[in-house]
Amino acid sequence: MILLNITTHQKATSLEFGADLSYYQPLNYGLVLNHHLKASLGAYKQAELSREKMWSISYGHQWRIGKKFGVSYEIGRKKNIYDGNAEFNNFEI
Repeated sequence: MILLNITTHQKATSLEFGADLSYYQPLNYGLVLNHHLKASLGAYKQAELSREKMWSISYGHQWRIGKKFGVSYEIGRKKNIYDGNAEFNNFEI
């Protein structure tokens, strides 16, 4: 899946391209595992500050048991820009 996100505010503009690579792995007895590798690249421009690059990468699983139950989790790292300064963050969902 390819994603495009454009955000514009009065003093800031961002453009981001992303991709989600998934692998479907059926297991026994109605148990299904989906692997997800997600990545995005983009640029962020705030008024009176220079344009900066931003990015993110994450990996996660989605477990499905039958049609009604599921559990998912994801971990990753990203670079955001706040007031012209880069911030690196680890995250989990």
